[in-house]
Amino acid sequence: MRQALHIFRKDVRFLWPPILVVLAMTAIFAWSRSVDPSRFIRGNTGVGATNLLDTVSSFLVLAWWYLIACLIYKEQPAGDRQFWVTRPYSWKSLLAAKTLLIVTFINASFLISDIAILSANGLSPSKAAANLLGRQLAITAIFLLPAAALAATTRHLAYIAFALSVVLLLNLFFNPGGSEGLYHLWGRLAWIPEWTTAAILAAGSFAVLAWQYASRRTPISWTILAGVSAICAAILMAKPVGPAIALQSHFPSASADVPEVRLSFAPGAHPKGGIMIGPSKFVQFPPGMHGWVPIRINGFSPGVQVKADLVKVTIHGPQGTSWSSGWIHSSPSTQSRGPIEWAQAWIGDENRFLYVTIGKQPLESFQSQPVSVSVSVAMTVFRTETATQLMSGEPDRSIAGVGNCSVRGMNAPGSPWLLCRSAESSPVRVDVQGIPLIEASYAPKWGIFAQSPVSRLYESLADRRSLFNEGPIYITTGRPVAHVRRDLEIPQIRLWEAPSR
Repeated sequence: MRQALHIFRKDVRFLWPPILVVLAMTAIFAWSRSVDPSRFIRGNTGVGATNLLDTVSSFLVLAWWYLIACLIYKEQPAGDRQFWVTRPYSWKSLLAAKTLLIVTFINASFLISDIAILSANGLSPSKAAANLLGRQLAITAIFLLPAAALAATTRHLAYIAFALSVVLLLNLFFNPGGSEGLYHLWGRLAWIPEWTTAAILAAGSFAVLAWQYASRRTPISWTILAGVSAICAAILMAKPVGPAIALQSHFPSASADVPEVRLSFAPGAHPKGGIMIGPSKFVQFPPGMHGWVPIRINGFSPGVQVKADLVKVTIHGPQGTSWSSGWIHSSPSTQSRGPIEWAQAWIGDENRFLYVTIGKQPLESFQSQPVSVSVSVAMTVFRTETATQLMSGEPDRSIAGVGNCSVRGMNAPGSPWLLCRSAESSPVRVDVQGIPLIEASYAPKWGIFAQSPVSRLYESLADRRSLFNEGPIYITTGRPVAHVRRDLEIPQIRLWEAPSR
């Protein structure tokens, strides 16, 4: 231990410039996440404000990586000309000293930053202790350990820069227009690959660090890193959605009072006024769309709603021919022209339906043929919990699962705004005036992978002004009580003879 502390003090003396950069960036990050969001919105667009916050976060991560690279390269385990092997250094003491510096100036400073952000937003850090601990584990697994492992297997900072460039190029290739990357392909099950890949990255990176300092056999370490990367990529690309849905069904655990949701074929049902593709927008069928399969969702009790998350449709024709959509999101963009354009839960007062629209391609493949259709639906069952009335100008009101909420600027241009701040990690669904505003997070702990420990909802209600006529705003919340999968077999139907409107 004495030797580790000696190396730690030596590293602090030599690395004080990058340490100061990390501390300065952490302070800027804490300030940017602590001020009122309206300070960024005023005189700026919402997108510009978000980009500014994302830029601050990116520079903070770059500062972490630079400090870690400088720290590891002081006594680098890669290569065959290390000076430290000629000294009476124990590799365990050396690794412990490096770990202590990272924990002190990165983990501890980030924890203090999170506590300051929570306090500045009027939230209790003690009530968010589980999230704060989870965020420490997340940044260590995703940002710190992989960076340290990469530095331990290279000899120059240029190698790390090259590796980061490759990662950025891959992200642009697989995600040319957005921010969610390959995780977006998982839809509302994205938390499962996030947690899984984080655990694999952490385990592989830790193994590489221990192996490098103990034996300095870099080729084997590179093999481990390549294997870890391949496993993570395979999970994201292969998308084992079936096992993921089975895992999701355990969060939360189904209770005894959860209704037994059932699916049944409803040939006489049809969507009125078009197809619901979002909370409040209806459109007609896009060109080339010829039919749909109407499904009734039964088994509800008062105060219960259902949301279809993922849908899979398989058509079985004669002579063993078949076609499958694979698992698709419940509400893809109407600009898509894929075989299945749309699937959404139709929630009504008395009857609830799921309309699976089927496109031209599979219909033409099974023309004039009676077919069997298999429909699998992964659904979330919600139970209504609270209904709260908010008026403009009133002080913040605590809403369970949502946070401290208020309505601001009812008479200002481009307003009103609903502003909520929360440090809670429990998933919740929010409806404003009966229209879904927030879909519940499906992860047991959603705040762990977020940039900030505070979840902020800064939503303009100007386009919903006609719904409440500048009167009170009613917010209804509901929590998911079960995640279920239901399968339905529909034998011998003709898809092109869809119910007419």
